[in-house]
Amino acid sequence: MGLTAWRGDMAMNVKNIASVLARNSPLIYTDYPYTLKDLLWALLGLKPAPVGRLLGLQPRLMKVATNYQSELHVLHLWPLLPINWIGHRGLQRLGLKINAWMIRLNVRAAMRKLGVTRPVVVNGLNPLIGLDNIGKFGESGLVYYCYDQITAARWIARHGQWVEPLFMPQVDVTITTSQALLEEKQALTRRIAAVKNGVEYGLFHQAFGHRPQNARPQVGYIGVVDDRIDYPMIGQAATRCPNIDFVFYGRLSHPELAAPIRHLPNVKFHDFVPYQQVPQKVADMDLCMIPFVKSEFTRNIYPLKINEYLAAGKPVVKTDFAHLPDFEGIVSTSTDLDTFVGAIDHELATDTDAKRAKRAAFALQNSWEARGALFAEIIEDALAAKRLAAV
Repeated sequence: MGLTAWRGDMAMNVKNIASVLARNSPLIYTDYPYTLKDLLWALLGLKPAPVGRLLGLQPRLMKVATNYQSELHVLHLWPLLPINWIGHRGLQRLGLKINAWMIRLNVRAAMRKLGVTRPVVVNGLNPLIGLDNIGKFGESGLVYYCYDQITAARWIARHGQWVEPLFMPQVDVTITTSQALLEEKQALTRRIAAVKNGVEYGLFHQAFGHRPQNARPQVGYIGVVDDRIDYPMIGQAATRCPNIDFVFYGRLSHPELAAPIRHLPNVKFHDFVPYQQVPQKVADMDLCMIPFVKSEFTRNIYPLKINEYLAAGKPVVKTDFAHLPDFEGIVSTSTDLDTFVGAIDHELATDTDAKRAKRAAFALQNSWEARGALFAEIIEDALAAKRLAAV
């Protein structure tokens, strides 16, 4: 249960973890909780949404095959009340209770249909739908999958920042995606562990061994092109390195931030690339970059793309936006413009077959299969401790 739509062309940790867990247990995946506002916009053609399923014209519960030799059931919820605009705390609370009640009816109906009892409920960064549903599904355990800093996540921060501290003390275990998040959240929860983001290794390793045939070196980035990007640094680096193309593939969510550098001939912004086609673009890159600014949000990130780049064997240069000691000796970390440019020059000049193989081997250890196994182990340990405490 969380915030992530099942259908989509982006890599999502929640979907990958769910797909791996579904190998060994029946799994109900609640789709993105669309609101009545989302439904209206979809009916007007202003926003995509599964209108037929939201209105009940198509089955709300559908069985899907995953990329991990498993099957799960995706549950489309009734459209919820839009409450993000509400400023009054009492009205916020009332709205949350009503939405939780509607979700509860949907999930219980799906459980009855599939014969599910005593489930383990995993809440993916959405305490807003979790708080008033604690204990409502006869669950044997409750897990909070905290994969972003909620106070810095604009889409949920307004209510999440006060609901999360109420929710976390009541879960059996919290699982974060970075050590930084673990350290920030550990005082709020009774038990906590980290399962860092993984990689769909087989997909991205397809790019391994491909030698780019670019007229000049291409330094690339794939992902959402948003306010995490250090645009001024990219502009300065491109000016200092006119013989290198800096290429971005992804939805440009803040065009006003990118505007000052879009005129540069060696900075190129391309449209969003469907997920299955991403390895083709990575294959054409001579070097991959993660040029994030340092902020409250980025300091807690363990980026999905870093292992994707490495699975393809590509050299990686990142800024020091977060403390990621796992990658020391595998990727280059810059602290300013000079070290960013220097790291790019060094990696391009010294790349070898041996280095490419080392990077890919490192990424293999971080596959989603391995991450999912660790996720399941942490849950089982937490449930065992809970049973022991109840004796």
